Amino acid sequence: MDVLCTQSKASDYLLIFFTAFILFLTGLSSELIGSQARYGLFAMEMLHHGPTFFPTLYQSPYPDYPGTSVFVIYLISRLMGNVSVLTAVLPTAAVSAFILVVIYHVGALRSRQWGLSATLLALFTELFFAMSQSISLDQYTSLAAVSCFYIIYSASVKGVSKRLWYLPFLLVAGFAFRGPIGLIIPAVVICSYYIWDRNFRAFFFWGFAACILLALCVAVLLGAAYLEGGKALVRQAVLAQAAGRIGGSRQSIAFYWIKSFASCFPTYPLALFVIGSRLKMIIRRENEDYRLLGYLSLWAVAVMAGMSVPGVKKMHYLLPVVPALSLISSYMLIDPAEEGVLYRIRKIFLGFCIYSPFVAAGLALAVMPIIKAGIFPGDGDVNTAYLMKAAPVFAAVMIVLGIFLRKRRDYFGASARSLVILATGVVTFIAIGKIVVDPLIYRMERTRPFVEKVEALREKRALPLVFFQLGPDREDVKFAVNLNGPLRMQFVRDPLVLPAYRDKAYFIAKELNFQRLPPEIARDAVPLLRGKIGHEKCIVFRIRPRPNE
Repeated sequence: MDVLCTQSKASDYLLIFFTAFILFLTGLSSELIGSQARYGLFAMEMLHHGPTFFPTLYQSPYPDYPGTSVFVIYLISRLMGNVSVLTAVLPTAAVSAFILVVIYHVGALRSRQWGLSATLLALFTELFFAMSQSISLDQYTSLAAVSCFYIIYSASVKGVSKRLWYLPFLLVAGFAFRGPIGLIIPAVVICSYYIWDRNFRAFFFWGFAACILLALCVAVLLGAAYLEGGKALVRQAVLAQAAGRIGGSRQSIAFYWIKSFASCFPTYPLALFVIGSRLKMIIRRENEDYRLLGYLSLWAVAVMAGMSVPGVKKMHYLLPVVPALSLISSYMLIDPAEEGVLYRIRKIFLGFCIYSPFVAAGLALAVMPIIKAGIFPGDGDVNTAYLMKAAPVFAAVMIVLGIFLRKRRDYFGASARSLVILATGVVTFIAIGKIVVDPLIYRMERTRPFVEKVEALREKRALPLVFFQLGPDREDVKFAVNLNGPLRMQFVRDPLVLPAYRDKAYFIAKELNFQRLPPEIARDAVPLLRGKIGHEKCIVFRIRPRPNE
């Protein structure tokens, strides 16, 4: 059974791509929740009003991102008839599957086992898998970064320097989908490679080329902003994509280095163990494996250090580091040493994977009384019934899988055994996410039941909707993306303005803000229905007319 670890095969690429692609699209929620809602609304507006350089929110340009990724969703949605969760997530799922293929390519240049192990560990990484079944612009940056690395490394290994001319196209593609950060991060990967290679001529050449490309791309972006919205939109684009990200709310410089232990588990902590235990060999470049680990380590460190400088920090900005972390951490499974720290860490990690089905079964059974008690908020009992039925079935399957693995693991060859055990851990992680965690999150975040109640109310009496102290570009987006057609949104913040709408509008507000209405306004406020927009408890009310009016 050591056939699993022989030379790389062309069929591996197709198997990895289509398996991952199907996994990412399986078990999607029936509505766009969380941050997905904004991109869904962008695509809906593009479908109704036509393509634009920037996505639009309520027909106003949204300068935070170029419109390229939304345009891809728009094209797919046109083919399928409307914007849905599937059409919105499909581009990211395809990009993420390509990332896994390229990760495999990089590892397989050393050995097939390294490539397969790195691919499985990337799938095992919570941040990567969560973003792959969502809408993520940072995955485009990640694909550009890992593709740039593969081109440079394979050109060096195989002596095919002509392929380096693909690099400028990848940098421009990264910018087209993610803006400046989409070009800068792949450029950092390129430059860090040549620094570690001590090829300073190539470092300066590609660093200068990246600066020229960045300047040209920024000029095109600002030109598009000027054509679409004049000088005002140009200023907004500069603030949104550069100045606002560099400044903004300051977070600790250690934000990524600490938070990654959870978001990038298990690849981040495992990569730290690999680097720490083999640091001397990596620095000395003792063999080609250690040279590769050096390239990957500097990639990860350079990007994480660079991203720690801007004031605005979000974990999904670190997605371009995941390919490097997965390739570094997977070295643990191919390291030949049978003693030392790395050997013991490998035994502990594989032991965790062996017993993970039993842990997953216990978690599934433990969550049942919590679900039954109604501790998790939600609308309706459909998801509760599903979870109550799925949890015991899932637990039984996990127990059978765990018993089978424990009894049959010696059936596989020594090198293939670690892959099979790792794959078991990955399957367990994905299964518990798809069957237990994702339905719970969806149950807490869904908005459509509330929207349906509001629409039923408006069918009885068609009054305009006004968001009171809510939005714009917050919960109102989650509401709007679930409407059947475009709706002109109105927003009011001052409670003293509410009497002007007496019996002329339905107001949507957070429960807390409704309770804080001034007494002279509150006595005329009539609650009509309650529900949730995402996880926020909201209320619909109107201001009743006074008898003498």
